[in-house]
Amino acid sequence: DTVYALDAETGRIRWEFAAEAPFRMAPSLWEGKVYAGCDDGRVYCLDGATGAPVWTFEARPRGDLVLGHGRMMSLWPVRTGVLIDGGVAYFAAGLFPGEELYLYAVDARTGALVWKNDTYAQGGKGTVSPQGYLVASKDILYVPSGRAMPAAFSRADGALLFHRNFNWRSIGLFGGTYTQLAGDLLLNGTEQILAVKARDGQLA
Repeated sequence: DTVYALDAETGRIRWEFAAEAPFRMAPSLWEGKVYAGCDDGRVYCLDGATGAPVWTFEARPRGDLVLGHGRMMSLWPVRTGVLIDGGVAYFAAGLFPGEELYLYAVDARTGALVWKNDTYAQGGKGTVSPQGYLVASKDILYVPSGRAMPAAFSRADGALLFHRNFNWRSIGLFGGTYTQLAGDLLLNGTEQILAVKARDGQLA
């Protein structure tokens, strides 16, 4: 449940910050700040020198808790890490479309909301389950989705652009939390690697 800052030369603890649930993804660093999404449904911005909180963002809509991996966690954990680009921090909260999902863009310096998408769970019938590090092109934010392919959202307003999936019987297993953007290709995979076109998600 703790983020640690270690002295790079000695390994000694410089500071530590404890939350109410595990941190599943590595923190992000930007302009001397540390950004970490937590299973408690919050995103923390910490001072890189001291670990003192700069701001905290409530990504969860309520305080509901469930049992996950032997621990109590929010029903809306932040399992995407925090991607910062152009002074904006992006992250998602939630795993289960049936319980609502949230995608956020906030001001990285202040934590003020830029936009929120709380409709892409599509009333529980959505196919996105935000898990894995986000990647972004100039205009598109890609959200890895567990055993499905990454979903693409507009960086301007968070609108869902596409979420392509394939027939596993013809293409084999696909999806996974590991995603890489390389030019006009989006690479994703766990069991095998798929290259799809970054502009529309079609198989390349």
